[in-house]
Amino acid sequence: VLEFRLLAEDCEESVVACQSALGLHPAGEPSPPSMALESSPEPPPFSVLPAVIPTVGAGYNLAYWIKADGQLGHDVDIVGRKISISRTPDVNDTAKRLPPDILAGTYRGVDVGQAHACAIKNTDNTVECWGDRPSDYTAPNDLGAVASLSLGGYHACAVLEADSTVRCWGWNGHGQTQPPSGAFHSVAGGRAHTCGLRIDGQVQCWGYNEHSAGSVPANLSQAQAARAIAAGDHHNCVIQPNNTVRCWGRNQWGQTNVPPVLGTVRALSAGQFHTCAIRTNGSIACWGDNRYGQISQVPSGTDWVEINAGTVHTCGRRTDGSVTCWRVRETASATMEAVSSGINQSCGIRKADNYVQCWGSLNAFSNGGRTVDGRGVYPVAFKAISTIEGSVCGIKQDDTVDYWGDASYGSVANIPNDLGTVKAVSSFSKNACAIKSDDSLVCWGTYQNENNTNTVPSDLGTVKAVDTGNVHTCAIKSDDSLVCWGTIPSSLPSDLGDVKAVSLSGDRTCVINEDDNVQCWGTYTTGGPPATSVLGTVKALAVYDGSSNHSCAIKTDDTVACWDGTSNAQKNPIDSTLKVSAISVGTHHGCAIKMSDSTIVCWGEPTDGAADGPHVD
Repeated sequence: VLEFRLLAEDCEESVVACQSALGLHPAGEPSPPSMALESSPEPPPFSVLPAVIPTVGAGYNLAYWIKADGQLGHDVDIVGRKISISRTPDVNDTAKRLPPDILAGTYRGVDVGQAHACAIKNTDNTVECWGDRPSDYTAPNDLGAVASLSLGGYHACAVLEADSTVRCWGWNGHGQTQPPSGAFHSVAGGRAHTCGLRIDGQVQCWGYNEHSAGSVPANLSQAQAARAIAAGDHHNCVIQPNNTVRCWGRNQWGQTNVPPVLGTVRALSAGQFHTCAIRTNGSIACWGDNRYGQISQVPSGTDWVEINAGTVHTCGRRTDGSVTCWRVRETASATMEAVSSGINQSCGIRKADNYVQCWGSLNAFSNGGRTVDGRGVYPVAFKAISTIEGSVCGIKQDDTVDYWGDASYGSVANIPNDLGTVKAVSSFSKNACAIKSDDSLVCWGTYQNENNTNTVPSDLGTVKAVDTGNVHTCAIKSDDSLVCWGTIPSSLPSDLGDVKAVSLSGDRTCVINEDDNVQCWGTYTTGGPPATSVLGTVKALAVYDGSSNHSCAIKTDDTVACWDGTSNAQKNPIDSTLKVSAISVGTHHGCAIKMSDSTIVCWGEPTDGAADGPHVD
């Protein structure tokens, strides 16, 4: 069906009229089991392509598609781990992954976002949505029938059947759910922006404009028009009047570098960091991020009629109606000795060779002159690491400190020449501390306010543990007492007593006290640790110095408990019975080492792949 061409003037009344004229999934009928290509004459100088209602939706580690009988098919295990979408927070309950009422219905279209999915009903073209965050996925009661649908990161948009205007709902942190007025031919949702294609082919974008994704290049084409549009994480692509592809926006992984040999295309889809198209001859071409086989695993054939790119996987439909999804399946993971999380990335020390392997946002690691390879591996052996945003401070096998990564954290890179050998290291933002071999503490760099240097108190004495944050530092002395200093040194609780572990977040301090309970103080805008009667005793603690207040602990029975955070994906991370030996959290994700096999398990929001875990060969 994607091979049809349609004149712009044929679409002036509504998108539904176009679809009816072409026999594209008429309301009240299930999706056809066969989607054979038909030949068509050469298109006129300019015409928009028919608005395609997606019958295959690929989102965050999940895919849904419309089966021959109109019901939803779903791949519950695309990446070899449990999916993150459910109608309730209990993502471990298989039966709740696809709600029974939706499982029983029939649909003509479906799309998937970061943590939610929506489908267009066959009976009346209304929308049904489900997912992890009701405030983001619940469609308005007065939405009515829709002609087409597209989901972004945590929002959704539809072209209305009645008048072809666009209606959006969900998270609106950057204005991505506030479309311009007037009629549209189709709409495409990005992570925090949205783009629409008007009846005459004019492109308009709104929402988050990072990397210019929320705007349109002045020289989009000679005719200033497009035949189709796709929106990815922070990039967009269009099919131009001559059926070639033009992309703009973020290009971290080459997702906007259209291959010179691509040729002409008839369908297009933009994923998180990769882009795919169906060529005019029916074959698929993809470009951009290939860490999970998005490019190298593209299936062959010239019978493809639909394409939908997700975060690290892609799905397509062939002319016989069959659906195929591809990516490198992670059936195993490298075993790790340690794990440390930054804002949108995590790193671990591999058991096999003690090399550091990182995952998530890796582009900043190249700014310091030493880079990780395509698998996120830095080929130097380490004993311990502390991950910042885009950089790592660690202890090498000879017990000296090394730093590499983002040059904007240069003050951390200025390791004291006389530091010598160390036992432990902690870093955050632009400051770091290390416990030397004689148990004395050395700190360097600055806090968030660069005028404030991290200076160790002269009377500190010897220490056994340290954690440094954005605005202050705390150390556990050799006598198990706690000392804190910095730009916002909150007073210690009068009943604190001895301390076994410390972890900092913002101007807040959390410790494991002598009774093995979590105790926190400082400013909490929301949340805070559960009551001791609920949380119980713990043996390890990880809170992150960021806006989400994301916090987790390893309980004394080796299971994980989390609190605060901005989504259920953070608060309900993993199987409640899973036992772990180490844990670390970032702004929107967390990772732990499983006791059973020393492999990594991660959870949280899909920011730059930080919750996906390490790449596996």
